[in-house]
Amino acid sequence: MKRFYVAVVAIICLLGGGSTALVHFDTRSYKSAKSLVWNIKGESAEASFASTFVRLEGVRVPIELPRPNTGGGITRIGEGVLLLAGDGTMLHASSPEDVRVLSIAPPENGFASYEADIEGRFSHLYHITTWFRYNDILAMDIDGQRSLVASFTRYYNEDACYGTAVARLDLPKGDLADMQIAAEEWATIYETRPCLPLKEIYRALEGHTAGGRIAHDGAGNVYLGSGDYHFDGVYAPFAVSQDDNYDHGKLVRISADGSGHEIIGKGLRNMQGVAWFKNAVWTVEHGMRGGDELNRIVKGGNYGWPVVTYGTQYNRQFMPGTADAPGRHDGYEKPVFSWLPSVAISSLNVMEDVHPAWNGDLLMASLGGKALFRIRLENSRALFAERIPVDMRVRYAQPVNGGLVLWNDDRELVFLRARDIFDGDPVAIAMDRLELSRANRRTLAQKMDSCIECHSAVPGDHRNAPSIALLHGRPIAFSGYGGYSDALLAAGGIWTSENLRAYLGDPQAFAPGTLMPDPGIDNPETLDNLVKLILELSKGE
Repeated sequence: MKRFYVAVVAIICLLGGGSTALVHFDTRSYKSAKSLVWNIKGESAEASFASTFVRLEGVRVPIELPRPNTGGGITRIGEGVLLLAGDGTMLHASSPEDVRVLSIAPPENGFASYEADIEGRFSHLYHITTWFRYNDILAMDIDGQRSLVASFTRYYNEDACYGTAVARLDLPKGDLADMQIAAEEWATIYETRPCLPLKEIYRALEGHTAGGRIAHDGAGNVYLGSGDYHFDGVYAPFAVSQDDNYDHGKLVRISADGSGHEIIGKGLRNMQGVAWFKNAVWTVEHGMRGGDELNRIVKGGNYGWPVVTYGTQYNRQFMPGTADAPGRHDGYEKPVFSWLPSVAISSLNVMEDVHPAWNGDLLMASLGGKALFRIRLENSRALFAERIPVDMRVRYAQPVNGGLVLWNDDRELVFLRARDIFDGDPVAIAMDRLELSRANRRTLAQKMDSCIECHSAVPGDHRNAPSIALLHGRPIAFSGYGGYSDALLAAGGIWTSENLRAYLGDPQAFAPGTLMPDPGIDNPETLDNLVKLILELSKGE
């Protein structure tokens, strides 16, 4: 069997010290970053993100894959998580300090045959090989037998066609890190039918629309979100999601022992998240330009794709046949919630033992939206979908005890722990350290009340404006906030006490054209105290 070796590069930057260290390991076990942020070439990016009730803090561990690829999934197993990357590399992580490449080969997917055909008989077609990938991994325990279930695109050389396959591996007893398992030890329990031909138009094999996410109900059933591979009547000559002769564009229930399968729902496009929740299957799927959906799947339900949609084609034209009722969903099962514009959904999981404010909610990740979404459901109705910006394309978000593990398109495992948004009022705590007179404290508190109407004092909370926490000593206009003016972006330099004093005293004089309104601080002592307070907030805990 072929063994995969992965290089993990952990780049460490301590916020307070400003020192940078590069650690490279080329072994089977890694010790990695321990700081709360990472640094590359002196440009720091925070790994601290804020929501309404919860703050997420953690470390980013870059992973080097043998074959550049997107995709992949994460599952909880034991006290850690298991990553199946899009290229088939499998890693186990019990912590950021212990990430191991496993000697467990993935099931055979026919990629080598596909590569040969790309160079040979199908060289005239347009191919994107990074979209040919392993889609998801699931750890299950059935009657005491530990098993892994994987979903992936499989190419069939003889017929020059492809589809989605699901395979199961029964694990022997012992530590995953000690196992030597070959590809042929996986047993295929399901394959979509019929096999799809390589396309003559657009891309020959569009694996990025395979869906492929899987979930289980604890009763021996696996649920597969089988995508349409862009066979929708626009990117292919015909559409499959409404055609009962095709397993594609469907939600499929599969017996984990391989004894059978059943189509549960149809009219679905590209399900990038499947979860078993409240005794029902929930899916999230990509629309095109708008129309990302959260659906509760009912047996026999038809969810309308591509006949109805809340979105349009990527070229902004209506989907064929929808021009008479654009943006409507009449006559079909309606989504529980839909995102316009699209956020590029990527995973869906139930949160348990993460944080009291989040437990029992759904967690959805997104690519284009560079965010997590916390969805509260009540009586099959979405009460809200809280957007939590994380400034990365999140491929998968897996809840773990006390936090989350993310897999992103920068090929990083991101380990985050959930904390209360405040461990006390950071502004009040910082003011205590300044030992101000009662009058000066009252004046400064009033001024800060105006500041925090827009600017959070929580590290990483840049939703409305840049956070004023961890600001002093950092580059100007270099937080995770995405709405900086051209004037401030061009200013350059560091937020020193002198620069803060000049900017807060007269924003337009410091950076002509800045969006920052004049805070109206006429008293030099108040201005000095405000700069000192920002310095205290930058010292962290």
